[in-house]
Amino acid sequence: MKNTIKLFGIGLFLAMAVSCAKNEPSNPDNPQPQPNDKGFVKYPSDRVSNAGSLEELNRSTQDPDLILGNYVDQAATKGLDSRLDYNINSAYTFRFIAHVKNIELNGYQLQATHVKIIDNGTSRPRYAIVTYNTRLSPYRGAIELLELSNLNEPAVSDPATPKATSVWLRTFENADINNVDYRDGYIYIVGAGNLSDWYTGSDYRYTSSTPAFLAVIKTGTNIADPATISVEKVIKLPSFAGTNVKTTASSIIAASGDRNGALVILNRLTYEEIRRISINDIRSLELNTKGLYVLNGTMSDEQQASVRFINPTTGNVINTLNLQAQQQREAKSELSVTEKHMMVALNEGGTQIFRLTADGNFPATPIQTVPRPAIPSGASNPQDYVTNGVSNAEVGNNSFITMANGAGGVTVGILGGSAFRDIGTLQPDKQNTPKQSINFVVMKGNVMFVASGLGGLKILVVGEDNGVPVPIGNVLFCNSLNTTLPSFLPEGVNAFTTFPQSQLFEAPITAMNVNVATQTNLYVTFFDEGASLLNTLVYYTYTGSAPVKADVMSQIVNPDGEINLNRVIYKNISKMNAGGGLVRGHLTQIGKTPFPAGTKIGFALVVDAWRGGKVRNTGNFRFTHPALNNYNIANANNNPLTGQAFINGGWLAHVMYKDAGCNNFVVAFEDIALPFGDKDFNDIVFVVSDRQPADGSMLQASTSFDTSNLKTL
Repeated sequence: MKNTIKLFGIGLFLAMAVSCAKNEPSNPDNPQPQPNDKGFVKYPSDRVSNAGSLEELNRSTQDPDLILGNYVDQAATKGLDSRLDYNINSAYTFRFIAHVKNIELNGYQLQATHVKIIDNGTSRPRYAIVTYNTRLSPYRGAIELLELSNLNEPAVSDPATPKATSVWLRTFENADINNVDYRDGYIYIVGAGNLSDWYTGSDYRYTSSTPAFLAVIKTGTNIADPATISVEKVIKLPSFAGTNVKTTASSIIAASGDRNGALVILNRLTYEEIRRISINDIRSLELNTKGLYVLNGTMSDEQQASVRFINPTTGNVINTLNLQAQQQREAKSELSVTEKHMMVALNEGGTQIFRLTADGNFPATPIQTVPRPAIPSGASNPQDYVTNGVSNAEVGNNSFITMANGAGGVTVGILGGSAFRDIGTLQPDKQNTPKQSINFVVMKGNVMFVASGLGGLKILVVGEDNGVPVPIGNVLFCNSLNTTLPSFLPEGVNAFTTFPQSQLFEAPITAMNVNVATQTNLYVTFFDEGASLLNTLVYYTYTGSAPVKADVMSQIVNPDGEINLNRVIYKNISKMNAGGGLVRGHLTQIGKTPFPAGTKIGFALVVDAWRGGKVRNTGNFRFTHPALNNYNIANANNNPLTGQAFINGGWLAHVMYKDAGCNNFVVAFEDIALPFGDKDFNDIVFVVSDRQPADGSMLQASTSFDTSNLKTL
């Protein structure tokens, strides 16, 4: 019988009691893939379920079994929050790309214990090594290599669909595999059990009283080729289970526990033992360029955690800190360390964040404690809602922290300076998959692995969503438009009183929509933006002489009151370095199908709608039909503006005209409701066209519109 120390695998003793329950034995009529002479198996393609086409990936940001919670509502101001090093005007998308099924071995369900992500010589992940074990008796484990493809950042801009593929799998009928590291063509695994059937060297003998081991696997020149892989060394470790392994250029650092456990430092080339430090109940190891960090508990019923800062070459302990938090006994808890911060997951104690000194040491008190997830009213087991894992990764200019919270899902936040900001939650969908509970999360670059008990291993790509769609092209404007438009509608200059733009407000003003004369696709090309708010651009259609407001609102607002995203052109029509990501020449299509002849298209701003990565219905609209802008009516009789500003019972919010030099159809909005604001009508400027030019080419004049209602300037 195995000792319960095996729970140092991903299974959490209390929080995972339900999610890690064993399934019934497998169906004998379901044949398993056969291993080669070294025990490696190439599994069929359905072992990993990928998201499918890029269109499907972009349409849905969530796996059916992993649902994205609400973002924190953030202030809609442009630019960066001075306290934090991230853009508060962006959303961070978590795009599900693959689900790796659990492994069934001799009737027992294996579950993931650790993931080592390997890059391709850059920051882009290429492979992932996954280890597996079972809960409680008997020993069963596995090690698997996954290949990661097309993981450009963000995933949504990649012309090829991100995916994961199982390359090879090696199962162990008598051993748990609890942790893994990789360096320079060698895989290092630790676990518990008997490896005698795999490694026959005379220097290794299995004993049931101390079944912990460290194994070194040589991958040869190609990690993806099982024929080149061989086990080079198996080394016994003290106590019941190997729990963690890390490597440096010169050392292997292995941990075992619980009672009589130790930190063992070996020469990576000769395997000679350099130092052994007796430490009970080691939970986690982490390295940075300054040293080694070791998290452990005690063997009492209420365990007080401690962290040691150690020289990884000599084994000398530099500092020890007793943490003011209680861990659950024999449960998983982890460290994550960067060059500047140390994050410690402490079960019921949540996560403590420490700012490291220049030499890598830690202070006595954390800069912040992120509490365990809230326990829902009526929860059957409050101890399911604990923090047992933490991971850190750099995505773009942002430092992400992810926390595995059991039934509470994955907390995702960003660390900047001395503050952690919670930006969202990835929540297991218990209604459809009740056995799921998040017990492990790891990130590298823009890839996130989430282990969910018997729910399998989820792979997601993390990207920053600033509300800008992927361009279908980046086009050029003619010299006339590039030169004249900025001076024609200059910043802060009242267009009603300045010639020649004042001609746009002379009666009659009839340019309120795009009139489609010949069936055509429609495109919008971004020119410039000078708004103080984060606005959303939408469109509506009609066929009569004028739109009916109730009909327009039903097109752009869903019955539940949310903005209809199918009518959104730009979620955030803000330019680069001004709260958004748009650049001049960004081309996108309006809708997905051609508009028939006789269709009329109007535009509207949803003012201040982009907030914390979501389009909100603020109830504040600027339409290209003044009759729909029936606000500030009390000011109509005291209109101080020259020219037509109050038309058909509503205020003008835009201008439309044809540029004389290029014959382009220009639309420009004023985002502040008249008669207020600076009235410069350059807050949102774009061009409407009927063709998709080749990327990098000049935008041509449109031929499918009736432009008789447009003034040419």
